[in-house]
Amino acid sequence: MNSLLVILSAAILFMLVLISLAFQPRVSAKITGWLFFAVAAAGFIIYGYAFSVLYPSPMHAVVRTVFAVFCMFLGRNEISAVSAVPAYQTPVMQILIYLAHLGALYVTASAVITGLGRRLLRLVNLLLVNRKNISLIYGVSDDTLSLASELQDSGTVVIFADDHYSADKEAQILNMGSLLFSGDAVSHPGKGFLKQIGAARRNRHLHIYCMQEGSDQNKMYAEAMRDALEDAGVPEERTSLTMITADQHTTELLQADPAKNRYGYGSVYALNRVEFIARLMMRRYPPYQTMTFDGHGKALENFEGVIIGFGSVGQAVLRSLLMNAQFEGSRFHAAVVDDKYDSAAGNFFYEYPGIGASYNIEFRKENGRGIPFYRYLSGISETLNYIAVCTGSEKENAEIAAELTEFISRTGSKAVVVQGTVNGIRHIDPKTGITETSTLYSAELLNNENIDHMAMVQNHQYNSGNGRTMEENWKACDYFSRMSCRAGTDFIDALLYTCGADREDVLNGRWHPSEQEMENLGRTEHLRWCAFHAAMGYRTMPEEVLRQRAAERQREIKETGSSRIRIAKDTRSRQHACLVDWDELDHLSKLEEELTGVHRDYKAADFDNIRMIPEMLKR
Repeated sequence: MNSLLVILSAAILFMLVLISLAFQPRVSAKITGWLFFAVAAAGFIIYGYAFSVLYPSPMHAVVRTVFAVFCMFLGRNEISAVSAVPAYQTPVMQILIYLAHLGALYVTASAVITGLGRRLLRLVNLLLVNRKNISLIYGVSDDTLSLASELQDSGTVVIFADDHYSADKEAQILNMGSLLFSGDAVSHPGKGFLKQIGAARRNRHLHIYCMQEGSDQNKMYAEAMRDALEDAGVPEERTSLTMITADQHTTELLQADPAKNRYGYGSVYALNRVEFIARLMMRRYPPYQTMTFDGHGKALENFEGVIIGFGSVGQAVLRSLLMNAQFEGSRFHAAVVDDKYDSAAGNFFYEYPGIGASYNIEFRKENGRGIPFYRYLSGISETLNYIAVCTGSEKENAEIAAELTEFISRTGSKAVVVQGTVNGIRHIDPKTGITETSTLYSAELLNNENIDHMAMVQNHQYNSGNGRTMEENWKACDYFSRMSCRAGTDFIDALLYTCGADREDVLNGRWHPSEQEMENLGRTEHLRWCAFHAAMGYRTMPEEVLRQRAAERQREIKETGSSRIRIAKDTRSRQHACLVDWDELDHLSKLEEELTGVHRDYKAADFDNIRMIPEMLKR
């Protein structure tokens, strides 16, 4: 019976040791660290005392003690050498001595198993990488690890490249079946690296995600990988790039351009972080859902919004809110609440002069938690539609949003409260109290074919008949035109909602807008179009400037036989003659026709955008 008890107890103890070695790296590292110092201290006490008794020479005892402690961690022991010490002949002391040695073996085994385990996992993962398409993520963080998990679910192999990461992150990457490269793979990626990960093999697609915090870092790595891919002879159509950057224009140079014989990525999706977050907010929590309409394309109320915080995110949200809350029958008003807005908004007013000149934006130099602000909020609670909390601090956002959600519930306001940061958006459901989170690092959102598909369709319809595919037309599209298509197609659901319809109604042939509905929808589309241009920095072109540009156009035609001047739009000074009220468009159309001899109908352009909706949705 005693033998069976010993065998079972020993087996259980052995299993407990093995289980502890399988803990998460952060946990096992802490266990090993504390155990090392405890075991070393026990070893010095055990052997130090014993050898001081057995050897008359202190120097001899010190050297022998150090040697014995080292042997503990190497799997050897000096127990027989100290067994003659009377104090160590009791069963309790002998058990303690063996436990100390077992602890030393655990520390050593933990280090060896961790090292061997990582090497083995890396080898296995490297073999598997040669069988699937590759997603290469530049930048290791909790967010990119979450992205990697989503990408793996879609059937792609994920590889990380970064020089700055913790041992815990490295273990997570290996355990999820991914690979992590550093050194030259980050600073000087070349043909050898591409061959190692199998990117040069035929029929394999490589999608690179440059997700570092710094735009310059992302751009440099994207350029280095582009050069390596060209050197390795990887076809452009088998490559794509998603990059977080504040510089949208220079990324166009990373796109392949056969016309210029320029090698580049087959597809480039450049994300301005704050613009993307603002767009995500409008898609997840659209302003139109906070308003009421007559079912025939006309709003029954004005739009009232509040933005708390006017840093980069708050400014981007104001621009997006302006573009997505324009409706026939409604007046737009937004209050910006920030006790330091005047020290952060200088460039905003310079960059977007049309917003201040044409729209009802109120700036309140108040704190979003202060008494003056809540007095103001109480006065507009019945008409309030939207509150965006964008202070720049996730902690402050959460605190303010929680207070506002409680205020909204208590006052019976219908306003939606959304938090915006550089990493994503959050919304507290007032009924359940559950926080809904949408992060920037989502595989669905970081794929331009997903989030930009409708914009690509619209752009293709604008360019139908040029012989190019939809993807080719999108690649040839400049930054402004892409933003225009995104803004237009993001607003489709809002247009349908004003008529009491949705996409399913359109696809099933149940949407047939009446003449009055078309009139209202055209007016709303023009309001949206004007707001988009104001949010892109445009302002109204004076009539005298329009006449001057018409005269320049006529001179150019006489001198060269043709002219590329569009008299109503000046991209250099960012002026557009169509940034006027709907009722002034007929006069403008006639004036341009008089000046150029070319027929114009600017209202028809807005109506055409409405008529395109069914065909776009079908595609």
